[in-house]
Amino acid sequence: MVDAPWGSAVGEAGLAGSRELGFAGPSSFDVGPGAAVTVLDQVNGRLQRWLAGRATATPVAVSGGLADLAVEPDGTVDVLEPPNRVTRAPVLRSFGRDGALEWAQRLSDRTWAKL
Repeated sequence: MVDAPWGSAVGEAGLAGSRELGFAGPSSFDVGPGAAVTVLDQVNGRLQRWLAGRATATPVAVSGGLADLAVEPDGTVDVLEPPNRVTRAPVLRSFGRDGALEWAQRLSDRTWAKL
């Protein structure tokens, strides 16, 4: 089980927005090798992993919008981001376990789906 209150410390999940405009927080999670739970905490620009009750955070370069993620068997994390003000098409990015961008691919289809 993972319990993450709102905030910016390790083990907390980012929350942005207002009552008038609505709130945005983590949009995706996956369970990977060793039952590690990985959460895309895009508000805080990081991936958070919980394993055996311990949280760690890894910075990643994401847009901050709603996105989906999938954890590969080797711990690589793929993030699918929707179009935004900067990028008019969805982008699929792959990050290593250390958060380093391994590759990025702009998708030709303007619609996007879950990984």
